[in-house]
Amino acid sequence: MLATHEAIPTSTPTKLLIQHLTKLFNQTLKQGYIPTKWKTANIILIMKPKKDKQHPSSYRPISLLSCLGKLLEKIIKQRLMLELERKNILPQHQAGFRPGKSTIYNILRLERYAQNQLRCARRHSAIILFDIKAAFDSVWHDGLIYKLNDLRLSKYITNYLTSFLKNRTASIEIENVLSRQFNLKSGTPQGSPLSPLLYIIYTADSMSEIPTHTEHGLFADDTALWTSSNTMTHLSSRLQQSVAAFES
Repeated sequence: MLATHEAIPTSTPTKLLIQHLTKLFNQTLKQGYIPTKWKTANIILIMKPKKDKQHPSSYRPISLLSCLGKLLEKIIKQRLMLELERKNILPQHQAGFRPGKSTIYNILRLERYAQNQLRCARRHSAIILFDIKAAFDSVWHDGLIYKLNDLRLSKYITNYLTSFLKNRTASIEIENVLSRQFNLKSGTPQGSPLSPLLYIIYTADSMSEIPTHTEHGLFADDTALWTSSNTMTHLSSRLQQSVAAFES
């Protein structure tokens, strides 16, 4: 569970606040129950660059969440990441939102691959880039909960995340007017510190069926597949196999 950090010099009011928050968070983790208000979001819509404002898909939904809830989410995210890395659960070439990795990791891999292929006579190479539409919003809560249980993480983390995903509600805010509250059965709330990591867990097995002749790189929901062959016909066949495996 959580402990107060006595080494940090703080004023008496700050110490009292830390002590109360520690008790509150420890009870939340002990009970495996998250207060309803922490799971209720006001969703604001941010227009994507260079998009038509008349189309709903041109807006990115951002969830405004409880500050207290987000503070605990950040703590859980750090502990969850430690367990995932220690157990080597995350895909090797998933570079998104992981300590020590970034987009440069996969860019360098791709660059080395291209250089090696250029040294080979009559070698054809190709890359396919995927931009998954509404990726974070499509995460099925029950499916993610099943996968979390299958990972055999610390019980308090699994219980917390299960409560985090269940019975979420939201209202959409447009020009300071809130819609009626509605239930959420899918999606990781964009605005939560946990959202990217939960998406990565949900899609961790997406590369498991990719043929060995094709390499891949990921950054959260951005995916790249690349391969090569001696003939264009064979290259096309390899790409089709890999895309079919990725989409299955």
